[in-house]
Amino acid sequence: HQKINRLWDNPGSTASTCSAAVMSVSTSMYGHARDAAEHEPVHPHTGDGWGTLFLAECHLGHGQAAIQLLNDREADLPRSGELNGTGAWDALFMTVEGLVVIGERQLAAELYPLTLEAIATGALVTYLVSHLLETVAAIAAAAGRQWAAAETHYQTALRQADEIPFVSEQAEARYWYARMLVDRDSPGDRVRAGELLNSAIKVYKKIGMPWHVERAERLVAEASG
Repeated sequence: HQKINRLWDNPGSTASTCSAAVMSVSTSMYGHARDAAEHEPVHPHTGDGWGTLFLAECHLGHGQAAIQLLNDREADLPRSGELNGTGAWDALFMTVEGLVVIGERQLAAELYPLTLEAIATGALVTYLVSHLLETVAAIAAAAGRQWAAAETHYQTALRQADEIPFVSEQAEARYWYARMLVDRDSPGDRVRAGELLNSAIKVYKKIGMPWHVERAERLVAEASG
């Protein structure tokens, strides 16, 4: 539990570097992600490099480049019912999020069964400690408009994030849960989304994640509209 928090507090850690490349998507980190993807050796962690680049491309709005990368590396995603490396799983988790970011919801939804296989292994967090697996499964389920399943995953993720505790995911799970509620737009969903986002923003500010604060504030405006 303390290890998870240290990973996010240490600027030099693998998780912190991945977060910077994927979420802050600065020019230097984007270049680092491209280099890592292009020179990624074949080993059990293969997938971390191109997966990080894929997600960075998506957050930068480079949808066409992201889809081309996915087409080139799709065979490196986990194979159902087989033993897969941690890199393949991480590539899957980043692919799910990235596809939703660029609006390719159907493609993300098609990966939902694989996220369930990942959860069935007993793992709780992604290898790069960027998300809880329950959060990733929720994102994929919501992409396919499987609202009940997505909500169950999000509620589990919130509980796990508090119990571990996984501080950054306490905010991230709330952000993505709110995004699902805005998309579903049932009575009361936007009010609940606003509550979740306000809680997420407090955590983002506390742990120094300004890009995430801005992203959440944009969703607050959308939820209030």
